[in-house]
Amino acid sequence: MEILSKEPQRYPGARVTDETILFLFRAQPLIMTTFEPDHDFENEDFSGAYDHKRIIADAEKAFVSLLKPQYNVVKFANYPKGADGLHGFDYVRYGYVIGESITFNTAHGQMSGARDPLTGSYTSEADSIFVEGDKVVVWQLNVRMRPLEQLLAVNLRRSAHVPH
Repeated sequence: MEILSKEPQRYPGARVTDETILFLFRAQPLIMTTFEPDHDFENEDFSGAYDHKRIIADAEKAFVSLLKPQYNVVKFANYPKGADGLHGFDYVRYGYVIGESITFNTAHGQMSGARDPLTGSYTSEADSIFVEGDKVVVWQLNVRMRPLEQLLAVNLRRSAHVPH
């Protein structure tokens, strides 16, 4: 309710509650495991189990740290580091895409998803966030891959530019 009370209406006669959209997503992890030729499989766990809450927490931090939405009080400036995310967990690298044809725009950045209407899967046109250790890289269509810090610096310069 606090968010709704701060937002002005955008169209005359409309209520702010009529103009508010909540985006609910279902996370569908795709986990790929690779092994070295000399790997010892004796104690390997092939159950396919994963910590869904940890993945959700990390995904939220990834998108908030990139887009810095206005009403998120915590911006996760130290992402990917965090106690309840995937940093330091048992993954060498991981990433996130939005498997819907939707674009999120904020004053600090943009993230676009893409979905194939025939297969229902995301496509290569979707922007992606990749994490390996402490390094976060954002891949956006028509923009070369770059570290998160560079992407944020470019977006800040764009938002600060005022045409004459």
